[in-house]
Amino acid sequence: LMFKAWGFDTLAELIGDYKESYERWHHSLNKIKIGNLIPHEGSQRVSETVDWAQTVINLKGQSWEETEALLHKKGRSLRWEPSVVSTVVIKTKPAQ
Repeated sequence: LMFKAWGFDTLAELIGDYKESYERWHHSLNKIKIGNLIPHEGSQRVSETVDWAQTVINLKGQSWEETEALLHKKGRSLRWEPSVVSTVVIKTKPAQ
């Protein structure tokens, strides 16, 4: 994910895109591990150890909707997404 172009509004959208790409190769995503923010140079926290798996989400026996809710919660805690996430549905007419 490090080199993935950012074009997603939420953490759940980013992970969902990764999951879909992974499934195209007939693999399944079983677990998601998300670390905390990494301190920048010049920060007093640079020497701290980074917890790379601070949040672990096990996907077995869980719907994607439940997983999305957990990802939105993590995204908000990291201040990556707004406190309220809205979904816009666009309806189109079938081609005639």
